[in-house]
Amino acid sequence: MRALVRYSHLPKKLKVKNIPFPEIKNSKKHAIIKVKYTGICGRDLEHFKSKISKKKVPSVLGHEFSGVVKKIYKNKFNIKIGDRVTCETVNSVCGKCNVCKNGFYNLCKKRKNIGGGETGAFASHIKVPYQYIHKLPKNVSLDEAALIEPLAVSYNALISNSEIKKNSSVLIFGAGTIGLLSLKIAHFKKAKIFLVCTPKDKIQKKIAIKNKVSKIYFNNIDYVKKILDDTNQEGVDLIVDTVGGIDQTFEDSIKLAKPGGQITKIGWFMKKNVVANFDDIVRKNLKIQGSFSHNYKIWEKCIKLLSNKNINIKDLISKKCEISEWKNAFDLLTKRKAVKILMSSNE
Repeated sequence: MRALVRYSHLPKKLKVKNIPFPEIKNSKKHAIIKVKYTGICGRDLEHFKSKISKKKVPSVLGHEFSGVVKKIYKNKFNIKIGDRVTCETVNSVCGKCNVCKNGFYNLCKKRKNIGGGETGAFASHIKVPYQYIHKLPKNVSLDEAALIEPLAVSYNALISNSEIKKNSSVLIFGAGTIGLLSLKIAHFKKAKIFLVCTPKDKIQKKIAIKNKVSKIYFNNIDYVKKILDDTNQEGVDLIVDTVGGIDQTFEDSIKLAKPGGQITKIGWFMKKNVVANFDDIVRKNLKIQGSFSHNYKIWEKCIKLLSNKNINIKDLISKKCEISEWKNAFDLLTKRKAVKILMSSNE
């Protein structure tokens, strides 16, 4: 089958190649999915640009996908051949630790992910554990379904790990896919939304305005002063930091959070040891909350959001293309001339 393969541990070494078709034989744990769409994620771009361990090549990236069940054996989840589905990014967990037993397997230390050392979805077919497969309602399209993974990340951050009340103020750092989906969830919860993004984010700005963002600030100005001025020096109730690799946003979040407010961090820090004003965290009685990934219940809630038409995520899809066009797709995303690009293997 055709797949986009990382064939070297050196950066930027991708090629469309034929690889062996996945087999499940008599396995009662896996299904074969014919992939319809796979979204290119920021993690895919970083993986593409970075040097990796020789042990991880060859490998196939891609973990945000939808498709149709091609092959499966009898299972307790009532998943059948021909079902339209999407799938979580988990490939395996230990199943024995406390977080696994309590349903928070996304936090398992032994978790392995699709497209992260395990074979990913930039291919015509993929083998996945059937307990992480989610069937789609008829009114949720396969292109929408390819965005459920980042939607679940945002849902976990804003609803599971934060509290948003009607008319509360929410500041979002970052206008990537996670940032814009977080904005859409905040809009659904009837919050007053502020957004910090880059001047290059022209497409992203249009989407934010369409979703009733109250004010947009570019990161090349003193946005801390402007946000404080616009909130009568009070700051905001909730800050959601979706930016990875820029530690300054955390320092600014402490300055911008209201007393008693919350900072929810999704994006990874650049450094392991981050300098922060912990006196202000204590003095302002701030809650600092990390938010990582998602689980089965969150995915089902996101599917329900789409099925009930509570939010529209299709405007984030900038382009659909065949995997042979991956160079152009990666280039558009790197230059921030697209939000989400879906690739497919027409095989």
